[in-house]
Amino acid sequence: MIAFSACLALANAGVIPTAAPAYELATSAALPASVGLALLSSAQPSASIGRALVPTAQAFGLVSVGTTIGALAAFSLVVACGMLPVAQAACAAGCLCATYVGGTANLLAVAAATDARSHVALLPSLLAADAALMGCHFALLAWASKLRPLMRLFAAGELDAKEATGRLEEQKTTSTMRAERGPLQLVVPSVGAAIAATACAGASWLERVSPVPSGSALAFICLVCAATAAAASRREEIAGPLQSLALPAELLSCIFLGSLGAGTDLRALRAAGPSAALMCVVVLSMHTILGLGGAILANRFVRARITLPALLTASNAAVGGSSTATAMALAFGWGELVAPAAACGTIGYSIATALGAVSYTHLRAHETDSY
Repeated sequence: MIAFSACLALANAGVIPTAAPAYELATSAALPASVGLALLSSAQPSASIGRALVPTAQAFGLVSVGTTIGALAAFSLVVACGMLPVAQAACAAGCLCATYVGGTANLLAVAAATDARSHVALLPSLLAADAALMGCHFALLAWASKLRPLMRLFAAGELDAKEATGRLEEQKTTSTMRAERGPLQLVVPSVGAAIAATACAGASWLERVSPVPSGSALAFICLVCAATAAAASRREEIAGPLQSLALPAELLSCIFLGSLGAGTDLRALRAAGPSAALMCVVVLSMHTILGLGGAILANRFVRARITLPALLTASNAAVGGSSTATAMALAFGWGELVAPAAACGTIGYSIATALGAVSYTHLRAHETDSY
């Protein structure tokens, strides 16, 4: 958050540029490397990963439903208020539905499919509002993680999570102590970094030579690094040293988030008017309220066992994608949620474009019906 906010402020004050090749490099190199290293650092017993994956996936489904309903509500609001014509509002709703289930790549894919560039200033304003309010949402998640009333609401699930985390920390300490006794402490992280670099290079090559869908390259990195972490989890002397890759993963995440903040030109948001910002606020509000309410009801009536960390991680995965979700899980000490965060982010990348396009088609039909 410091990296994002500081670079956002510096760029819009004219101290650093809002567009530079380094920012593109951060997205194409720092982002995938961060995700790969974070997944490798999450090596732990598969039972712990499975225990955290189910509630996180359930929470991801709930917040995705909230996002979709929010996009429909935002469309209805701006059309009813006369802020945007139906065609533009439908395009904006489809793009926001895609980005808050998957990521910016999905937003751009839906924008291309719906010819968003034909609507003057719509796409720049959506991108600016998305980036600015995404940072606010991340700050809200960080605040909510320490909010005592919320912690009490999720107390039953948290007890299970704390017990699992306690066992996990004990296992990590044991594996780290064993690894420190031999040369593996240096060799294993180096091999892990090489695997992450190879996966990134392979994903980049795959993206160049084949017409893969948006998010497929990052999904390939997630698959390779998650499989490697799962295999390493069977050997304590290997899993322990891999956890040292968490620090470079966090640093690369900061570089990516800093470039994201620096690339946000708030003038585009001001020039396009308040409609894009209002739609983002409505979508994110519905995402948060329905996700939170759904998780509480699911825990109470169907014994879902969704923990507060799982809900916050799932929300981050939907709004920011795998990179920011894994970074948050690492920074908050939720090691068991790193792999689920990447998995939910990958699922979001794979379904968000289709979901946004379907939403756009459905909402455009409203224009035809009105005639």
